[in-house]
Amino acid sequence: MILTEGTPQELDALSNQLFEFNKTIVPDFKGKDTPFEFVRYVFKQEDQVIAGISGKICINNVLFIDDFFVIEIFRKQGLASKLLERLESEAKVRGCYLAVLETINEDAVVFYQKRGYEVFAILDNVPCPNVQHVHMKKDFISNVAISLTEKALLNLS
Repeated sequence: MILTEGTPQELDALSNQLFEFNKTIVPDFKGKDTPFEFVRYVFKQEDQVIAGISGKICINNVLFIDDFFVIEIFRKQGLASKLLERLESEAKVRGCYLAVLETINEDAVVFYQKRGYEVFAILDNVPCPNVQHVHMKKDFISNVAISLTEKALLNLS
């Protein structure tokens, strides 16, 4: 065996094998060739965007919240809450059962927690010293089916 740098074609072939493997675990698994469904909303004042949120729906109906920002002078007016509620509502209509996001803003963590998001991972000192990269999630349906990890553990016992 020789370790070399892979070509794009070689990695595509490997990615296809991974996709087929994942389908053995999740039969209706959506792969890398499945186009993302983008969801975007903004608030405007006159022609200026003053707040906005965007996300994409992928990996079997999971909403990934990408960008979310309110210009400072427009904060504390409920715009962020309205944007998040609208994005979540649309994601639910499109069949999403989970939302996932990441942030490095401590105030944002508190904002999301007040709206039902839970921290599921924290990377300390990322992207720089004394900063936490926080990963959060929110289940849209109660009593969500048990996770693959839980299934695997049950199968072992």
